[in-house]
Amino acid sequence: MAKSTKTEGAQFVRYFGPLLDALRSLGGSGTPDEVVARIAKDLDISDEVQNELLDSGGSRYKNQVAWARKYLVWEHGCPN
Repeated sequence: MAKSTKTEGAQFVRYFGPLLDALRSLGGSGTPDEVVARIAKDLDISDEVQNELLDSGGSRYKNQVAWARKYLVWEHGCPN
């Protein structure tokens, strides 16, 4: 399991645009797994990056996409 060095700043912001693009291509909505898969396909994200784990054991890539979604929801003013 690959482990990356920590970098400064919130890394999830890079997924704001791709997340919106994925939702558009999915007809305006999608399950978290559908969106994660679509972004990975659209950005040609390697298996190595997709399989990188956080210290908690969860997927770093999925976590970053989830945070991007959460921040966009907050910005839109929705409660979820």
